[in-house]
Amino acid sequence: MISMIQNSSKNLAIVGAGNIGFRHFQGALSSKFDFVIYVVDPLINKMKNNFFDQLDLASKKKVIFLDDIKSLPSKIDMLICATTSSVRFNLMMKLIDRVKVNVIILEKIVFQQIEHFKIFEEKIEHLDTQVFINCPQRYYEFYNIVKNLVSDKSIDMASYGNNWNLASNAIHVIDLFCFLTDDYQVNINCKNFLDDVIRSKRSGFFDIKGSLEISNSRGRLILEDLNKYDYMQKFYINTPQINICIDEINNEIVSNYEEKKFLDYTFPYQSNLTGQYIDEIFESNNINLVSFKLCSQYHIPMLEAFNEHFSKIFNKNINSCPIS
Repeated sequence: MISMIQNSSKNLAIVGAGNIGFRHFQGALSSKFDFVIYVVDPLINKMKNNFFDQLDLASKKKVIFLDDIKSLPSKIDMLICATTSSVRFNLMMKLIDRVKVNVIILEKIVFQQIEHFKIFEEKIEHLDTQVFINCPQRYYEFYNIVKNLVSDKSIDMASYGNNWNLASNAIHVIDLFCFLTDDYQVNINCKNFLDDVIRSKRSGFFDIKGSLEISNSRGRLILEDLNKYDYMQKFYINTPQINICIDEINNEIVSNYEEKKFLDYTFPYQSNLTGQYIDEIFESNNINLVSFKLCSQYHIPMLEAFNEHFSKIFNKNINSCPIS
């Protein structure tokens, strides 16, 4: 552990130094502010050389590597929790008991157990802490344009593909659907999941094949992960006037909307966005990510649907959803 640095006006903690934590770190280095970055992971001594390689000698940002949240200072301006879902709840409950945090960004799925949402909400209710969930597509310029185009219209939306990890990535698409429709009260139908046991790339986690239907007052969303598709993932957004096909992986957009062909829009990586999050927080103490409270409205029904499916295929009651 490197000794604590005093007299810095701002600080950031990134808890979890795996792939997504590393991307957040890269993004943090692009922020226009100078601040201390605490990177926390029990295996940080094996990882920190990768982080050191990203540092610009001219940067005034200071980086401190810690192997335990107990070594964090008592006050953190902004904290990003990029751990796996299986440890996030217990870690966050311990952390907020001893550290005052102004803004928390949680990766997703947020928690594996539905009861943890209520416990955590009650815990932060009496704290001066804002909590957001990192569903970054609402930051993409293209989707903000689409949101204006479909304003007050009913939409049919879909995500089709093969091996795009429906269970672990569904929340991204559901959040985008809720963002475009401004309605977070959803109904979810999981009757068309396949009974196959799909093991995730991460040990101890699982995924799902099949299709999932989500609806709200403004429209319908279909999610399908099936072998019949010869591509990984494409989004479709349709209204009576507009049909748009989006392939984020290959940065391709096809539309029948004549006034704008969307040729100049790209889909940024997380490392291009985290610096923007930080700048917004440090300037205005706010951010345009979905709040924990709003996210819970569709996150909990999604977990209920997944738990129902996993209970069926494992022939036992599952209340801790085994997705990362």
